[in-house]
Amino acid sequence: MIGGDPLAEIVPGCRAPVVPRGPAWWARAALLILAVAAEVVVLPVAAAPATAPPITIASVEVTFPTHQRNGGSLSSARLNVVLTAGVVAFRVVVRNSGRIDQTHIAVKLVIDRGSRSGPIVKTETLDGLGPGQSKTIPFSHVGTVPFAIQTSVTVELTGGGSRAYPVVFALPD
Repeated sequence: MIGGDPLAEIVPGCRAPVVPRGPAWWARAALLILAVAAEVVVLPVAAAPATAPPITIASVEVTFPTHQRNGGSLSSARLNVVLTAGVVAFRVVVRNSGRIDQTHIAVKLVIDRGSRSGPIVKTETLDGLGPGQSKTIPFSHVGTVPFAIQTSVTVELTGGGSRAYPVVFALPD
C-alpha cells in the first residue's frame, strides 16, 4: 500500500509510530538506549549459595628433614618451626569430600621468601580423585627457603581452596 499505514493493515486499531527526523531525535534515542543499558547493568543479581569445595586439604607434612619441633604435620593455627640445613620436602594430602569424581586437580605449594626474592612456587596435578578418596602429593627439591624469619607455606587447590601455615625455618642445633 502506498501512502497508507502498514501496521494498521496487519494489526487493526494500531498505527505505526511517527519517527521524527534530524539529529536531535537521534541524540534523544541514544540517551534512551544508554539509560536502558544502564538499568540492565545495575540490576541486582542474586548470588549463588556458597558451598564447600569438594576437594580439601587434609594435611601438610614436612617429610625432609625429619627434625621438626612440633611433629611432622604443619598447623595453620600455630607457628611451625622446621629445623633444616637448607633442603626441605613436603607431602600434601588432599581429600575428595564430594559425591562425584574430580579430575585435573592442581595442587600448588607456595613458600613466601619475603621481599628479597620471589616466592617458591611448585605445582603438581592429580589426574583424578574419586568420592571419599585421599591422595598424597610429594613436593621435593622446593628450593632455598628463608631462614630465621617468620614466613608462610600456602597450599592452593583448583576451585579456590587454600590454607596458609606460619613457618620459621631454622638451622638445627
